[in-house]
Amino acid sequence: MTWRAVQNLNIGGRPSKAEYQYTLTSSDTEALYRVAPDLLDRINKLEGVRDANSDLYIKNPQVGVEIDREKAAAYGVTIDQVRQEMFN
Repeated sequence: MTWRAVQNLNIGGRPSKAEYQYTLTSSDTEALYRVAPDLLDRINKLEGVRDANSDLYIKNPQVGVEIDREKAAAYGVTIDQVRQEMFN
């Protein structure tokens, strides 16, 4: 019979198949992209760590869009219309 320790610590909010999960967040995207790979490298060098990986995809840029609701309304455009156009 093999015993496996059950881990009930959850830092972050996403489901994972990993035994332990750590979520690193920042409002400064540039700092996050700069620091995350180094942190992952350091974690992988720790004694006892078998495998550590990241889901940070630096090569897949993201764009944030801020909608000026007052200006959109002045032109008769709803937020739903803007959202739909973004998906188109």
